[in-house]
Amino acid sequence: MRGFNGEECRLMRRPEATNWLSLLELASDLQNVSRACKVMGYSRQQFYEIRRNFQTYGADGLIDRLPGARGPHPNRVAAEIDQAIRVEGRRTWFETIEEMQAVLDTYLEGYNQRRPHQGRDMNGRTPAVAFIDSLLSPPQQKEDN
Repeated sequence: MRGFNGEECRLMRRPEATNWLSLLELASDLQNVSRACKVMGYSRQQFYEIRRNFQTYGADGLIDRLPGARGPHPNRVAAEIDQAIRVEGRRTWFETIEEMQAVLDTYLEGYNQRRPHQGRDMNGRTPAVAFIDSLLSPPQQKEDN
C-alpha cells in the first residue's frame, strides 16, 4: 500500500481518512489484517469496507464517503411539507415554538382538510375524507392471481 504519499495531503482535510490510509498501510506492512485492526482500533469488517472503497475509488473513496442513509428515510415527511416548512422558516422569524406550531397546524389543516389530492384512488378527495372513508368501509380482500 506504499506509494500513496502524494494523496495524503488531500486526505488531511478528513482526519479519519488519514487513519484509514494508515490502517491500509499497516495491514500491508504486517501482512496481517487482524493485527493491524487491533492496533488501530478498527473491526475487520470496517477494514474490508475501507479497503473496498480505496480499491474502487482510490483516495477519493476515503474522502467522499458520507455517513448515513443512502436514500430517503421511510418515516420522512412528504417533500412538499418539508419544503413548505423550510420556506416558511426562512420567511418568518418565530420567537417561540408555539408560534411555529400554530403556522404548521394551519398549513397541515389546509393540506389535509381543504386541498383535494390527485393520488391513486383519491378521486379528488382530501386526505382526511379518504381516511374517514377507509375507516367506515369494510376491508377489501385482495384477489389472488
